[in-house]
This record gives sequence, structure tokens and C-alpha cells, in this order.
Amino acid sequence: MINHHILEIENNGFTILKGEIDAFSIKKLKEKILNIKDTYPAPAIETTPRLNRESDVIYNPEQKDRFFSKLIFQNKNLRDILIHFLNDKYYKQIPQDKPNYILRAMIARSSASSDLPLHIDSFIPNAGKRLFVMQASVIIDKHDSETGSTVVVPKSHLLDEYADQDRFKSAITIDSEPGDIVLWDSRLWHGALANKSLKTRWALIVTFTRWWIKQNYDLINNLPLEIYNDLSLEEKSIMGYCSHPPKNEYDRIDIKAGYEILKLKNKL
Repeated sequence: MINHHILEIENNGFTILKGEIDAFSIKKLKEKILNIKDTYPAPAIETTPRLNRESDVIYNPEQKDRFFSKLIFQNKNLRDILIHFLNDKYYKQIPQDKPNYILRAMIARSSASSDLPLHIDSFIPNAGKRLFVMQASVIIDKHDSETGSTVVVPKSHLLDEYADQDRFKSAITIDSEPGDIVLWDSRLWHGALANKSLKTRWALIVTFTRWWIKQNYDLINNLPLEIYNDLSLEEKSIMGYCSHPPKNEYDRIDIKAGYEILKLKNKL
């Protein structure tokens, strides 16, 4: 089933897993996002990245409720696609049929009343056949011409260039329904149309990387103990616990480790 999606990502830079998340889980996901929004204060505006300043954004929901990581990490189709693209075949400490990629960041976002400019989320462009960063957007509210469709420039992931804003008007639109997962190579030029409605446009956007890329936040030292203890070994690895730098050469030598070190990590 996933071969079609793999080819779409390789050729065009993106794909859509239609109806991947059931309606009950999407309803629960939105409820939890709104609860976090009401419970946690927003970061200071001066520390907020430019592209996020006009949108409602919830940072690090996986640190606030176990539901988020369980919903994402345990989705088989998403997991298998990420293994195909992001696993390092030379990471021998973890079996190759298990993820050795890691979570870079997770946010929930509801777009604002202005266009989101074209951009890449790989930080730097490159045109190689091996990609290093991928994003999955779990659609929570309907995304269309009124609420703000996602826009992409197909094949731009292979251009080895930063996004050209002159291509915004010719970019194609992606309309999506609650429960869809839009998945793309983070080198792809992408953005979003303005939200012209009075409705929210929530999506849960999850960024995954190869194991050796720096995470956006210090996840392993900030994850609450009760969430850590509920994660499977595989999920702890995705969080970065098997590939974080050792304290020194007496801690361990190789930055890559297997599940065996997790037995020592019952306290944070």
C-alpha cells in the first residue's frame, strides 16, 4: 500500500494519506489542543519565529499529553514510510525494521488571515536522492480555499534552491479533510493560503529527521517522567533517547546506541 506514496514523495515531494486517522481520534486531538491552548501561556512574541507570529501555535504537545506521541508514533503506514526514507542502514544497534529516525519537533498550528509564504523546513536545500527531514501534517479542521489550502511546488525538493516567492501564485493547492495526513520531503517549497473564514484551521505538524540531526528542543531532558515511562522502547528511540550525545567517553563512546541503554533511563 505504501509503495504508491513512496513514489509520489520521490517524484513530486509530497503525498496524502487519505482518511488515515479516525474521526473519534481527530475529535479527541482537537479537544486536547484547545485544552493546552487554554492551559499554557503563549511564548513571548519576540521569541516566536516570523512565520508563526500571526498564527495560533502550540509547541511541544508531546511533552504535555501522552496522546500525541501515541497517535503519531504508532501509525503503521506513517512509520513504514519514514523508515524507508529516514532510517540509517548503518545504524546497527537497532534492527532495520525498527525506526532509527527521531522526532525533531511537534507543533499544532491554526493559520492566520494572511498567506504563509513558500519556504523549506530542511534549513538548507540540497538535490540529492537521500533526504534528511520529513514532515507529516495531521489535518484536524478542513483545509480548503476558505480556511486556507496548503500550497506546494511539485518537484521543488530536487531544485537545490531556497523557495522562490514568485512561484507562490503558480503553486498547486492541496485541499484536505480531517483525518488526512499530508506528508512531504522538507526540502519541498510549501506554504498556505490565508484563512478567509472565521473557522479554525488546526493541524498537528510533526517533523522527523535522521538520528544525527539536532532536535528543536531538549526533548530528552524535558519529557515528563510519567510520559517517558509509558513509551515503548521504539518510541523512546524516536524521541531521541538512543542517539543523544553521551556525557563523555566513560558514559559511552559511540553516539549510536540500542535499546539496552534505555533500561538505565527510568529516571530523567
